[in-house]
Amino acid sequence: FNSTSGWRPNGVILSGSTLYGPTDFGGTRGGGTMFAVSTNGTGYTNLYNLNFAVDPNSPNTPQFPLVLAGDTLYGATWYGGPYNHGTLFSVPTNGTSSGILHSFYSPTYNPYANNYDGIFPSARLLYSGGVLYGTAEQGGNSGGGTVYAVIPNNPGSFRILHYFTVGSGNAGTNADGAYSFAGLVLLGSTLYGTTYGGGATGNGAVFAVSTNGGIYQPV
Repeated sequence: FNSTSGWRPNGVILSGSTLYGPTDFGGTRGGGTMFAVSTNGTGYTNLYNLNFAVDPNSPNTPQFPLVLAGDTLYGATWYGGPYNHGTLFSVPTNGTSSGILHSFYSPTYNPYANNYDGIFPSARLLYSGGVLYGTAEQGGNSGGGTVYAVIPNNPGSFRILHYFTVGSGNAGTNADGAYSFAGLVLLGSTLYGTTYGGGATGNGAVFAVSTNGGIYQPV
């Protein structure tokens, strides 16, 4: 990798004999790239170059591996979009375009980051049954991050499944965990994940939340 092809790659996924992945910096616009390369090491291609700027039409700085559904790649970025607090985006495998599914809103600080949807989407997305699921590390109405869902072809469907609270006291304890920084897994209609803060000792929690957001509990 170099400044033109992108640098600091963040994992790959495999489809047929092609590997797809993101880099979080570099490319022709500085904000990282979506790339494809064959499993024999030939045919490296920058599918899309992201803009290292506050840009309503471009994500910026993807941190995590992509997920593939049909012929479309989906991912999350920590920055970019109109508010520069993260995006969910799509890129077709032929690289012809890029679209933002959701831009995370700027928070207010009192003292934690508070907003509707979270900031800094913090893990690889999960795709199942036509829906993308993910977590945001911070933000939300209590400042401890969020679990969210969105239907890719309907950005207006974005919804919050759970708001994490911020831990209290010197130990940072709470009932549900805080600051999810890892991907989700799905069993039936229940999503499972982890947080690195909060919980009974302030050192994190394993949690379960239903895909309709109706039930949440520490595991």
